[in-house]
Amino acid sequence: EDFSQARRFFERAAELDPRFATALGSFAIAGTSELMLGYQGPREELVANMTASARRAVALDARDPAAHLGLAGSYLSAGDTKNGIESIRRAVDLNPSMPEAWIWLGWAQAITGNPEAAITASERARRLNPQGSMIWIYENLALAYWELGRHQEGLEMAERLVATQPTYPTGYAYVAMNLVALGRHEEARTAIGEGRRIQPKLSLELMQNYIGISR
Repeated sequence: EDFSQARRFFERAAELDPRFATALGSFAIAGTSELMLGYQGPREELVANMTASARRAVALDARDPAAHLGLAGSYLSAGDTKNGIESIRRAVDLNPSMPEAWIWLGWAQAITGNPEAAITASERARRLNPQGSMIWIYENLALAYWELGRHQEGLEMAERLVATQPTYPTGYAYVAMNLVALGRHEEARTAIGEGRRIQPKLSLELMQNYIGISR
């Protein structure tokens, strides 16, 4: 619901200033998060609106990293991982000191099967802003380490994620994923139970959508 509201605010900002590229790109960024978290409306319609907004943003200001991140989210939401990652790399090239761009690169690498690159990008984001959006960094790392079979490290990152944001339900799923891989099934069930206490809709389907938005 928060991302849906944010998207409406960005849409209103773009109405007030039709040449505000950052608002247009951020509209698509917020839409990407909506889709990841189980958007209930017509998916194709939202993706089409995101794509149109992000393309307009890039046309208005091709040097705005948020415009390219919005376009990346639109591509990934439509299943176009190649162009999605290329758009993220463009944002990184435009502003190598933007931690959010590195976080997005880490996430995209993780969901497309390149966990080593995901770790490198996420650690770069952490160095750039060690007090910043740590939940996204810990999330990328928890998933990447899990993919690599480095489950103790994955668990440590997932536990940091939960400690940093206890009301973030998918954090408990990352805890459970790594616990299961370590053979600690009862603890994994407890973690899932805690996640469902916060978000009753937490399920395998939701996590598949969350991690595999580019389906």
